[in-house]
Amino acid sequence: MIDRMKTPLILLVVAALEVPVPLAVLGSPSGKVLGWGSNTGGQATGIPSSGQATGFVQIASQPLTDIVAVTAGRSHSLALRSDGTVSGWGFNPFGQATGLIDERSPEVASGPVRVGGQMLRGVAAVSAGDNISLALLSNATVVAWGSNLRQGLDVPLELTNAVAIAAGWTHCLALKRDGTVTGWGSPAPPPGLSNIVAVAAGRSWYANSLALKSDGTVIEWGPNGELSTSPSGLSNVVAVSVGANFSLALRKDGTVFGWGGNGSGQATGTPTTNSPYWAASTVELGGHALTNIVAIAAGGEYGLALKEDGEVVVWGDPRSCKGVPSRLTNAVAISAGGDYCLAITTNTVPFVHKR
Repeated sequence: MIDRMKTPLILLVVAALEVPVPLAVLGSPSGKVLGWGSNTGGQATGIPSSGQATGFVQIASQPLTDIVAVTAGRSHSLALRSDGTVSGWGFNPFGQATGLIDERSPEVASGPVRVGGQMLRGVAAVSAGDNISLALLSNATVVAWGSNLRQGLDVPLELTNAVAIAAGWTHCLALKRDGTVTGWGSPAPPPGLSNIVAVAAGRSWYANSLALKSDGTVIEWGPNGELSTSPSGLSNVVAVSVGANFSLALRKDGTVFGWGGNGSGQATGTPTTNSPYWAASTVELGGHALTNIVAIAAGGEYGLALKEDGEVVVWGDPRSCKGVPSRLTNAVAISAGGDYCLAITTNTVPFVHKR
């Protein structure tokens, strides 16, 4: 049984899978953010280091607290507080982390997000992409900040009644209350999408994007907008996530299905050693299928999963995240970046930064 109330990053599907509502607005558990992995811009811990690092995220020497949702982009991160404000950290040359370019240190920054000079408030969900960030407001509108080079910061004026967002590498997606999808940047979503309950935007130049239908099936389209064929038999899906060259789907029974590039085992847990290095199957680790999973996150070339008991599991490219910190317990949400990981934990035991 999936306990969705433990995971703010999973969309709670209500009214017979008609309207997904970010759990952050439903009184989700709040906690601190633990990051690990590549940290040259402080994207993992908020404190830049020469290589990999592990620790609770700190901003202005203070740990982030009361966090209900977290999202890792390519090299910047965002956290949603229980009061509806947002903090960002990591690489910031376009203001993608904080909404403002810090002239004193234009490459990296951390702090509360300000858009148009005003503190961002009333936020229900956040999503970090390449050099762009999105926020879904409680009034069902969407705000974007960061780079305008590829994805486009100009949120469509007609976009209202949004219930979920996804920032990708070259485009952004918003799911509307009526089950349709609005996209901007390139590629555009296929026309005529309906009965959609979740979306995931491609996270590289060659990654596909996904839309989850209310019947538990998945629609997939490529970087040129062409429809792709999802693996045969993929059904009963409740959540989807896209990495650099592969995709993950969480099934209703708590198992995970992966497909796509698999040279590091990022799709299935077992590396494919022959060209074209593609595979599709239920994710297995140590010869056993992952079970009791309540949230998934696809990173650069690795997968991340949250179990019902608060345990976090990682597989794929060993250079990314290098395993899960041994003292990470009581996790309630996860997110996977390019080569670093984030988790919200309610564990109050002090954790010393490690470099």
